[in-house]
Amino acid sequence: MGDGLFSRFPDQAAVADGELGYSIEALCLRDPDGWLNNTRYTQPALFVVNALRFLDRLLSTDELPAVVAGHSLEDP
Repeated sequence: MGDGLFSRFPDQAAVADGELGYSIEALCLRDPDGWLNNTRYTQPALFVVNALRFLDRLLSTDELPAVVAGHSLEDP
């Protein structure tokens, strides 16, 4: 998930790493600790990848998407 985005946007990935306290790239591309099945890690990963994908599209096309959608889950 997010392959190519982390190398394209290393500064933004570094900010996410600093906020999260772990490597978002390692989590998304390798998941070495098996954390992606835990919503505590899945939700930030989805947010970061989608934010980078949005930035990638904006810089590639100079167009805003017509529609965006999202979801959220609460930790009980």
